[in-house]
Amino acid sequence: MNSLIIEIQRLAMDGGSSVSELLRRSKAAAVKLGNDAISDWIEKELNGYRSGDTVPDYRKVTGRVRAWNPYNGWIPIQFADPEYEKALCTRPVGQSIPELENVFEGEKDSTAQMHFPPKIKSELMQGMDMPFEPVLIVAHSSLARIMNNVRSEILDWSLELEKEGVLGDGLTFTDEERNSAKQVSFNIFDSQNVTIVGEATESARVEVHQEFENGALDIGGIKDLLAQIESNKHQLDEGTSSEIAPLTESLQSELDSPTPDEMKISGLLTSLKAIAEAAAGNLTAAGIAQLISQMLSR
Repeated sequence: MNSLIIEIQRLAMDGGSSVSELLRRSKAAAVKLGNDAISDWIEKELNGYRSGDTVPDYRKVTGRVRAWNPYNGWIPIQFADPEYEKALCTRPVGQSIPELENVFEGEKDSTAQMHFPPKIKSELMQGMDMPFEPVLIVAHSSLARIMNNVRSEILDWSLELEKEGVLGDGLTFTDEERNSAKQVSFNIFDSQNVTIVGEATESARVEVHQEFENGALDIGGIKDLLAQIESNKHQLDEGTSSEIAPLTESLQSELDSPTPDEMKISGLLTSLKAIAEAAAGNLTAAGIAQLISQMLSR
């Protein structure tokens, strides 16, 4: 029969395979080998970290605190205390690996939102002129790094098992292999790890950035908009055309970027809309403003 440890190594090295499946197979091996430390860790990765749980360093992510303004898109929040801002920008992610895989399936260039606990959210909103809900915007790459670290930890563990002669016959291990497995240490927790405070479902949950997921900033639609502006710019007055030109260039540049900044795109669209609306009486400008309004209101 095939070796379970070798199969685990194969899955760990296959970047396209499911991390959840890798964890489940690793859990079977860990339980059969009597390795409680890695069994407990795998259980948390599969089912999520809860309030009071220690979270490994690789599950800490850094983002930007922003609030959604329905008229201007994502806006930054100003902090008087840089240390307080820094503390809010770094968060532990407690969601299970299956949830993270499901959330980001097919969303390679998206960002994510992490909601703040009610108390922190209330404090932030009290300091705003307009009380828009604040969230932490996190890059997809930061969350993908969590799953990559899980792969690496399991690969290292399985390679150490192989070095000790622990391979298994299918799902079966000998007493000698179980004894040898005890020589393999596993410790990803140290003094630098953080503890989740409050409910993980409230303070450490991530969601795909709704602005992209629900099409509020449809990349294809924006490209079509730029094409329409280019083909009809001769119908705009000279002043409006000269004001719009640098904005459309910046938009095109951002859309061509490997990682488009949705906040910048939203801001550019808002500026374009304002210029078009200011061109009173011009049907082409009015059409541009209407198209942008539809994009920003979705």
